[in-house]
Amino acid sequence: MKDRIIEAFRDIYLTIEMPDGIWAIPVWVIVLDRERSYSDQEGFNLEGDILYLLDNYDRIEDWAENNMDWEDFDNHPFRWKPKVFEPQDYWCRNEKEIYMIVDIKKVWK
Repeated sequence: MKDRIIEAFRDIYLTIEMPDGIWAIPVWVIVLDRERSYSDQEGFNLEGDILYLLDNYDRIEDWAENNMDWEDFDNHPFRWKPKVFEPQDYWCRNEKEIYMIVDIKKVWK
């Protein structure tokens, strides 16, 4: 089952914009999670479901959003488009504050 899913969805990614850029998640990870939930149901047809999902990407996104957590993706997501910014722009435009940090080790945990 896993090999067939990876083959069918090998080059397809779900992307999400995060503060540090756009991350890409291999869709096969999502489909495999979905198939594990449905494969025990009577009448389940892997090939039919793969064809259905290839025509209905919104079902894949829906499954990921409603049935999975970020941790479920393990080490598969990667930053596809890192957010590139010019620090000088932020330095000039953003609000600044001064803090007293008593124990810096607590801050950087």
